[in-house]
Amino acid sequence: MFTYGPQSPTAYANGPSIVEKQDEWIVAVLNKMRAEGKTRLNANEDAEQEWKKTINTLHGMSLRDKVDGWYMGTNIPGKPREALNYAGGMPLYLKTINEVIDQDFKGFTVT
Repeated sequence: MFTYGPQSPTAYANGPSIVEKQDEWIVAVLNKMRAEGKTRLNANEDAEQEWKKTINTLHGMSLRDKVDGWYMGTNIPGKPREALNYAGGMPLYLKTINEVIDQDFKGFTVT
């Protein structure tokens, strides 16, 4: 698990606000896994592609999507131009990540 990183709302909120909620989510995931006797969690490729699509769609509704810069990864020569931040706001972000737990790790393989 990687907190405060790419494809999260890092550029749209302050660090502690994001990291605290991400850490709470990680603890909830680990608690559920422990209760179910599970030890591994891997994102499914389809879910990864859907998340990427969501990131790009949400970012596409912002003005930042229209310019080059680190928000789009264009400050790195040769890097594909794509959104690096979740632009849907904290409430939608939290709803979305919590649905993963509520829907029995939808989008993940848990063993």
